[in-house]
Amino acid sequence: MTPGLDQTDTFRRRIRHVRVADTVAADLRSRILSGGFSSEALPTQTEIAAEWGVGLTSVREALRVLESEGLITIRRGNQGGATVHSPDVDSASFSLGLSLQASATTIDELGVALSYVEPLCAALCAESPDRKSIADSLDQLNDEAMDAVDDELAFTRLSREFHSQVVARCGNRAISLVVESMVGLWTFQEEAWARELTQDDSYPERERRIQVVDAHRVIAKGIADGDRAAAEHASRSHLHAAQRYILASGGNKAIDVTRGSLAAPRASR
Repeated sequence: MTPGLDQTDTFRRRIRHVRVADTVAADLRSRILSGGFSSEALPTQTEIAAEWGVGLTSVREALRVLESEGLITIRRGNQGGATVHSPDVDSASFSLGLSLQASATTIDELGVALSYVEPLCAALCAESPDRKSIADSLDQLNDEAMDAVDDELAFTRLSREFHSQVVARCGNRAISLVVESMVGLWTFQEEAWARELTQDDSYPERERRIQVVDAHRVIAKGIADGDRAAAEHASRSHLHAAQRYILASGGNKAIDVTRGSLAAPRASR
């Protein structure tokens, strides 16, 4: 009977470690999310164990939980330690992308979703007390895009930044985070599309790029004028027109965020 009792005792100790680790991880997670650490580095494992009055095994398990969530990076070796990573739009976009990829969501479906929710952000910008400042920032991006109209990749980047700014400055943090995550995924697809077309000299002609800037200026004007309906309508019309180019070259393809430069959770070193 002794071996059975030993196994049961070992199992119970493991359960205790997991429960303690979950408690420590929950507290550390809360402090990370609230900005409770004055530097990017967590305290050492010994310091964490002393603060919570737990063993190092429980601390290591807690850190593994946080690492799997992308909230910390654990560096191994003599210069090791845990570095804090507060969640941001890039990590949210990557997580959303993984979920969409797992469900075989197509680029076309992402485009349709954006055509419904991004115009709402333009409308909210038009209602914002800061709409003049928002419009000024958007106009500056439009000027920069015109200056870069003959540089396909730079033009694509600046055009996508326009969309990101409309969403980021809509004034509702919940809407902004969710829609920015979707915009980030679309930007990832569009920049890959632009690189491909640039390589075979089939990127949309200069006149088409100027039309994009003109459409952006109409959106910015609707925001500056405080005209919700005009900003929303201009945004929706522009999205429908602009998305046709990308969707025509592979809109039925499933979203894939496992390749390329879209930010992924940090890996251990």
